[in-house]
Amino acid sequence: MSRRRTSSQCALSVRNRWVDRTGAQAADLLTLASKHSDPTTCPIASIPVDVILGNIVPFIHYDQPVRNCIFVCGGRSSRVMDSNRYLSTVEVYDDYSKRWSRVPTMRSKRVGAAAMAVGDHLYVVGGYRVHPDQPLGCVEVYDPWVNRWKKIRSSMQVPRFGHSLALVGNRYLYAIGGDSQRQLVSEVEVFDTYTNEWLQNPELKISLPRPLAGGRVVEKNGLLYIVGGDVGSSPLQFSDLIY
Repeated sequence: MSRRRTSSQCALSVRNRWVDRTGAQAADLLTLASKHSDPTTCPIASIPVDVILGNIVPFIHYDQPVRNCIFVCGGRSSRVMDSNRYLSTVEVYDDYSKRWSRVPTMRSKRVGAAAMAVGDHLYVVGGYRVHPDQPLGCVEVYDPWVNRWKKIRSSMQVPRFGHSLALVGNRYLYAIGGDSQRQLVSEVEVFDTYTNEWLQNPELKISLPRPLAGGRVVEKNGLLYIVGGDVGSSPLQFSDLIY
């Protein structure tokens, strides 16, 4: 018996249209057929590649909507500290179709937040929406399959902005350092994307060797490497250490 899925089993409805979960594979096959097949035996091969890429592929809604895209979330539209210039909008660059588009706005305006893709979802953590002295500890998650943001009830113990965010084990989000009420922080908090909870176990309490904001973090073989960042000195100085 054949176990091949029908097209209806490979698709789902999003915003009153159908999205094909296997669209990326279909687009790749179209392009390969156009480039390498014999037009006398393969009708698709007679379609020029530029027609496939310019007129067909943009209309295929492929199956990795977060991992194949660049998201720009929130921020502010002016250097002036004016909450009316703070943004909740989200713009997306689709590298497959080479186009920018907008998705629904976040539930909160956010400046200085950190974001991370986990599977097919996008998590946005922290930031501030009124004033830097009032940072946020909450999390929002974007689900591209229903095109909707969801606010998570659990919040960080130390609200912050300007922090680093790292993913470990494709499950745990580490919020590292940052700025909280005009003070740099060294605390590291861990969010479990399976349970949607911040871990509160005292045995898991983690801190950096010194307070730090704006560092860059990379995960490698289960270890987190933090490079650079603001250490809060006056005049402004940046760390040149790797933790």
